[in-house]
Amino acid sequence: MVEGSKEAVEWLLDRASIPPPILVGQMGGHTSSRTHRPLSGLAGAAFISGLEKAVMKYREDGQLKVMTGTRVVETEK
Repeated sequence: MVEGSKEAVEWLLDRASIPPPILVGQMGGHTSSRTHRPLSGLAGAAFISGLEKAVMKYREDGQLKVMTGTRVVETEK
């Protein structure tokens, strides 16, 4: 579950405009602290908003094609 999480958080801070600092906290039902969240606001909202902005930037730059209402039948390895 945590493999690559450090790099993922660094990517979010760098590319998805998630504002630092990121805190690590223990949420209900967890046995240890592992939830990354911004200093203020809700973790999910901050991450999704930042990811949406990053996706839209890649889309505007022509680096990403966003396809909705489509079905994945095969992926490349």
